[in-house]
Amino acid sequence: MIDKAKNTPTDGLAAETVAALNTAIAAAKAVNNDQESTVAQLTEAKTKLQSALDNLKTDKTALAKAIADANQEPVYIKNDSAVKTALQHAKNVYAAANPTPAEVNTAVNNLKSAINAAKKKETDAQTAAANAVAAAEGAKTAQSITAAQTLVDVVQDASVKFSTRSEERRVGKECRS
Repeated sequence: MIDKAKNTPTDGLAAETVAALNTAIAAAKAVNNDQESTVAQLTEAKTKLQSALDNLKTDKTALAKAIADANQEPVYIKNDSAVKTALQHAKNVYAAANPTPAEVNTAVNNLKSAINAAKKKETDAQTAAANAVAAAEGAKTAQSITAAQTLVDVVQDASVKFSTRSEERRVGKECRS
């Protein structure tokens, strides 16, 4: 049993539970190597070692941080369907009694990827809107103004939308003059 405990993978497990396992391994080795150990001492060492193995818990620190970071994102990022799904899954994994390190890592990575994709989508929308407004300024046609309005409507960030909308309206007024 000592060898089983020594060979138990501990990557991704909570430091305090790994420390308890290492303490139990050291104690079991000491009892096992002591020629004067009684059966009761050997049994107790084995029981404590098994308990330490049973109590190994996954480290959820990175997952807790990813969830907290996601909750700090702007509403339009949190309302993205992929982010909502990944965040709910991450919360479910966090609430689980003892998810595997792989489950925790997957939840963290999926949540970060969903947030990054939502941010990229917003950045792309902002770039497209700004380019359309610039194109409308050059073309000065009703069609180009309408295209710019449509793309500005897609922008989610309120401050960027406001400034881009203001520019689009200025260009529209110039076209009508």
